[in-house]
Amino acid sequence: MEEKILYKGSLGVDYTQFYIDNHNDDDLLPEEAFEKQENGLCGASQKGKLFFVPGLHDGYIDITVTLFNQEPEIDDSFDEIVEVSLEISEPTMLCEWAHEETHDLDLPNGVYRVRYSLTCMDDEHNEDTNYELPLLSQKHAIQIWPCPLAQDKTLKTISSTASYWHSEWGKA
Repeated sequence: MEEKILYKGSLGVDYTQFYIDNHNDDDLLPEEAFEKQENGLCGASQKGKLFFVPGLHDGYIDITVTLFNQEPEIDDSFDEIVEVSLEISEPTMLCEWAHEETHDLDLPNGVYRVRYSLTCMDDEHNEDTNYELPLLSQKHAIQIWPCPLAQDKTLKTISSTASYWHSEWGKA
């Protein structure tokens, strides 16, 4: 299986959100991002955009974004795992809240499946971290591979924080 790391490092989070977004000017709003979805951690209802809910309110997270040529195995060491579809038709970037900092993703146009996985979502959820360092207990992974469009799904939920967001934004 081929894989390519598109981004690895720290990413700033504010107001419990970060994004994958295209360069157009359409707003990415949670009410629209999670429309008709089961999960409440990765909103994918707007074409070319993903709205992510991390375990942290404000601070930095440790994150890896990887592109695969086929579906990767599920890493069961993660506590929360959801999947969504994403259709890309223009340049795409990983974004902090309000696009304060962006990281271009070398993601070709196409239709993809995106798996968002994270650990220790309940750890310090309501705490701000040292704004220079990520929370060591929390890890975030975004895995992307070519796949036809499909309904989002929740593969694993352990934390009360994830359960809250699934009930807040998810419609299942």
